[in-house]
Amino acid sequence: MKFWGNLAKLGIFIFMLLICPINKANAYDSIMEFESRSDEDASGFLYLGNLSFCFGDGFVYSPTELSDFNNTFIPPVLGKDTRAPSNNGSSTQFISALAGMMQLRVVLGLMNSGIGLFIGAVIIATNVLVMIEVCTNTYVVQPWEYMSRKLAGEAENGKEYWDCQKGRDGKYYNAAPKALTASDVPFYYSCDPKYDPTNGEQIKEGSERAADIGRVWGYMGAASPYCVEGNDKYAYKEKVGQIRVEATQGWGRRYWKGYSRCSTDDRTGVWIKAGNEEMDKGTASVQFYAYYHYDSSNAKIQICAASPYTLIPLKIGCSQVAPPAEEPAIDAFLELYTKGTRCYYLLTGRTDLHGLGRALKQIDANGHDATAMKGFLQSDFHITSTVVGCVKDLIIKVFLSPDNNPGYVNTGFFIVIQDRLRGIVYAVLVLYVALLGIKIISSPQVPSQGEFLMFIIKFGLVVYFTTPSAWYYVVNGEAQGLFPTLVWASDEIGVFFMNAENTNDPVGMCRYILGGQELLAQRDIPPSSIGNGVQPTIGFNNLKMTMWDLVDCKLINYMNLGSCNYSLGGVIGMWIIAAAFLVGGVGFLLAIVSFIYILILLLVVFKFAHMFILAVFIIAILILLSPIFLCFSLFQATKSIFDNWIKLILGYILYPALLFAFVALMLVTFDSIYYGDLVLVKTTKQDISDKLVACEGINSLYCNTIHHLQAKDPCLVSVGKISKELTEEFDLGPLGSFTRLKEGPASDYLEAIVKMMLFAVIYYFFLGSVTSFLAILTGVQDLGGMAKGSIDLLAMTQKIGGKAMGGITSKLGGMTGSLTGGGGGGGGGGGMGGMMGGGGGGGGGMPGIGGMMGGGGGGGGGMPGIGGMMGGGGGGGGGGGGMPGMGG
Repeated sequence: MKFWGNLAKLGIFIFMLLICPINKANAYDSIMEFESRSDEDASGFLYLGNLSFCFGDGFVYSPTELSDFNNTFIPPVLGKDTRAPSNNGSSTQFISALAGMMQLRVVLGLMNSGIGLFIGAVIIATNVLVMIEVCTNTYVVQPWEYMSRKLAGEAENGKEYWDCQKGRDGKYYNAAPKALTASDVPFYYSCDPKYDPTNGEQIKEGSERAADIGRVWGYMGAASPYCVEGNDKYAYKEKVGQIRVEATQGWGRRYWKGYSRCSTDDRTGVWIKAGNEEMDKGTASVQFYAYYHYDSSNAKIQICAASPYTLIPLKIGCSQVAPPAEEPAIDAFLELYTKGTRCYYLLTGRTDLHGLGRALKQIDANGHDATAMKGFLQSDFHITSTVVGCVKDLIIKVFLSPDNNPGYVNTGFFIVIQDRLRGIVYAVLVLYVALLGIKIISSPQVPSQGEFLMFIIKFGLVVYFTTPSAWYYVVNGEAQGLFPTLVWASDEIGVFFMNAENTNDPVGMCRYILGGQELLAQRDIPPSSIGNGVQPTIGFNNLKMTMWDLVDCKLINYMNLGSCNYSLGGVIGMWIIAAAFLVGGVGFLLAIVSFIYILILLLVVFKFAHMFILAVFIIAILILLSPIFLCFSLFQATKSIFDNWIKLILGYILYPALLFAFVALMLVTFDSIYYGDLVLVKTTKQDISDKLVACEGINSLYCNTIHHLQAKDPCLVSVGKISKELTEEFDLGPLGSFTRLKEGPASDYLEAIVKMMLFAVIYYFFLGSVTSFLAILTGVQDLGGMAKGSIDLLAMTQKIGGKAMGGITSKLGGMTGSLTGGGGGGGGGGGMGGMMGGGGGGGGGMPGIGGMMGGGGGGGGGMPGIGGMMGGGGGGGGGGGGMPGMGG
């Protein structure tokens, strides 16, 4: 009997050694994974599996993993001074280990006696059965699965969201047309800026916690793609930071009740927060525990569920958790300057446009569907409009409205300069009057009334325009007057070109008629005219729309390839670069072409924006120095300087305005390639309702997306389905699985993107000629060379090509000299040395030709000499620099 007891102890010891080193990620991490591993035909005890199923699939914790049980705290707001509370540790790790050791100790003690061996075996068998029960029946419900199932229960046709089917590979998947994926709902999140999930309470305006509004855990932000209209129904704010564990009714199933595939019948579930324990009575009253775990493979924080009090702690599964809110890492001094300007939107997102997108009606005044427009307005892709607006607002704020600027009290920079120059202006005016008086006295003829009137007008205008009130005034905190008008003049002129381009858009993804006008145009919209939830643009009394909003809309649509998704995950043109590399030759070429296409497209737009900003800044500087230039108008000798000043102001207003004509031409060209012959299908008064039918036989970038998504309207397709239709998993063996673009889309997209890339390159190089032409036309300095925000591809190509050719020439020269003559060859710059002769070529700079048909060659620095032309001895080379002599 003692022998059998020791043998049992040894077996348990070996059993523990075998299972402890297991350290896999998780087990049933989703409903579909659970369904794919469950046998629907087996009942009784047959479905339970075995020990290898329980211990070999990542359920069992190793002792080192138990330390994760202490990870129960995520700060709701993450800042540089955030610290975890001292009592955030959990005792579950200790209790779990202690419970396991106590059970083993009791069992081993009982096995020392005869009857104890039987009791110990029964205890072990019971615990093993409970563990197998947990391994076999429990699973984690992923957020996208739960929301799909939840929406299916609320919809009239539940199979639109939840339709569990078995695939060709034998695995189950959600085949519903509106099935959500991990891209749509990666975790439980909130779209309510006032709801605090840590205590389940609403934060009230004016309370002590009012500063936390918009910075609560799980809140994705007003402009987040998760909270745009249509996606906000996927939010589940009450479950932020929780994990759901479900279990089938194993004990009932064991008594021949059968099994319902993908059904919630006969299943129980619990919601668990990190650090909390919940009991599920559906699995033999097993206690579950939740904690946080850092998944290093995906660089994500997960919330995991475990059964800590079984004989050996078991892992159920993990899901992602919403990231904490972040404190804006901005200097207080900088924040003071950005407040009151559109620069503040760089920190918070375009809340004004987001509110507009939510408030717009689904159908505009012309009967056009606004899904694409509403999605764009609620996105974060407002780059150029925000940056250009930020610069303009900062100029106006610093120059005119610096009420919040440190160092100045209700005194703008413009006023300070005007005050400092006023003394000079008064002195010039006195001189003007004195010289005018001398002219009148000394003149043999009395000036006419017209001349007197002109003298007075000049004097009055100089006096008037050297006062700040002549240039601007403030109405309800908004600067108005001549200065802001000149700053905005280029936009007002450019709107004529851009509106003409936008009217020919066949699909109208950037069109919306509001109040009889295009929405994305140069206009001010009173918030009260739209509805609730719309707020004015920061720094203005109304909602400020600009032509740059139209540029942003066009740009993102060219990059998302018509998918109508404006989140980062929906920009197909971006992730297609990485997804196409593994497709093969076509995919590799597509990745390169897509990268060049997006790069050049962004360079053209950003360079144009940079030139526009430079023009605005130059206009502001010219106006700032207006007192000096206005004084030049008083005297005939200096009047030409004043005339040039006026020409510069007008020139730098017209220069960027006329550039809008170039941009409009570029967009028209891109539209014709992007949509293809779809332009011929669209009528002037009617939308294309079925884009799938309209795109038949059209091989364009937009229609290729329609074909592969098989959608009448791409705006109704989720990001998850886009990824599913265009990509596939690709196994690289030991390197793991990767996502790659399917071969069909890769081949179809290649031809269309090549066309877009070629025209993007053409317009990039054409932009330099256009800016030079406009500079001549308007009589101002060309800003194309001053705008250094983009890359000079031509110069870079020439530089790379020059270096490559120089290196090749040097090597060829050296090889030729070695084979046919005595010496060797070229120097630093790459020379042609020893052609049919002796010595080699020179050192740096422009290489020389040494020893042509003759002796030695020159060396040295600078421009090497030509040595031994058709002669014998080699001539001398240059010394440390300069131009060496010609020898021989």
